[in-house]
Order: sequence, then C-alpha cells, then structure tokens
Amino acid sequence: MFCATTFAATPFEGAGEFLQKNCVACHSGSAAKARLDVSKLDYDPQSPDNLATWVKIHDRVSAGEMPPSGAPRPNENATKQFVGNLATAITKYEESQYAERGRAGLRRLN
Repeated sequence: MFCATTFAATPFEGAGEFLQKNCVACHSGSAAKARLDVSKLDYDPQSPDNLATWVKIHDRVSAGEMPPSGAPRPNENATKQFVGNLATAITKYEESQYAERGRAGLRRLN
C-alpha cells in the first residue's frame, strides 16, 4: 500500500515531492531498505547525524545508485535538479556555520 507522506522540513522546495515519488516506496516503514525511512526524515542540519544522512542521500542519487537499477527512475533533469538543489542547501548551511564559528570548531589544548 502506498500512501502520501507530508514532510515537515525539507532542504528545499520540491524535495519532498522527489522523495515521495522516487524513494518512499522502498525507504519507509518498519521494513525500510537500508534502515532509511525517508518518510520520517526531516531536514535538520544542526544534527550531525541528520546532516550526514542528507549527504549520503545526495551522494547515492548523484552517483546513480538510487533509485537502483530495475526500479522506476526519475528523468535525468529531475535527478540533476534534486542533486543540485540538495548540494546548494547543504553548502549554504555549512557556509553559515563557517561564518559563525570559523572552519576549526574545536582546538586541542595541550
């Protein structure tokens, strides 16, 4: 059974629709592939684990690993747009953190 998912926070407008159309069928519920339930995944880059998950999503989609071969795939333009917008959102967050804290977050004291 396939049901629509409402994403509370996404990295950019249109991300939820892309995930719903191309990812939720396999990556949702208790039997989510790779233990990644995108139906419950919100964008919270301040959480290191959450940011790492979004980076992994970017990397897998960008490399053409997701959706896997044999599964319906989005057209090339939709994939490029998703990957580009996700990269922009992640980069903007990281740049804001660099501006606020500098590149070195912690320093050793010895």
